[in-house]
Amino acid sequence: MSRVEGFGMGLMEAMSVGTPAVYVNAYSFREFAVGIPIDDYEYSEIETRFGVMPSYEVEERDVLYALKEAEECVKTSCYDDLSAKALERSKSFDPVKVASEIVKVLNDVTGLDFISLRQSYLDELVYDR
Repeated sequence: MSRVEGFGMGLMEAMSVGTPAVYVNAYSFREFAVGIPIDDYEYSEIETRFGVMPSYEVEERDVLYALKEAEECVKTSCYDDLSAKALERSKSFDPVKVASEIVKVLNDVTGLDFISLRQSYLDELVYDR
């Protein structure tokens, strides 16, 4: 479980192999995640160099309860049901489209061209040998 997960990639990766995850029921996770949610108890905003970012706080006891629920789920058909739902839900995410959207957001937020930077980096690797 990660409180701050870059674009939810870890959660999507887990779902793509049928692994339901414990996740904070916040951000866009509310819209797509399949697994065991932990509800936040406090919302705040943090000023960063990229602007204001949301922050969702969870209680330690809620995390422990969700982990215990996950442990019990593995012992029953609950896991198989969540696994099938996670796998099915993950099919609605095209990895190429997701990656393109992430690059677009990075470009917008930083003002950099990540595709050109990546190509420059790859060219250095290939031609500087």
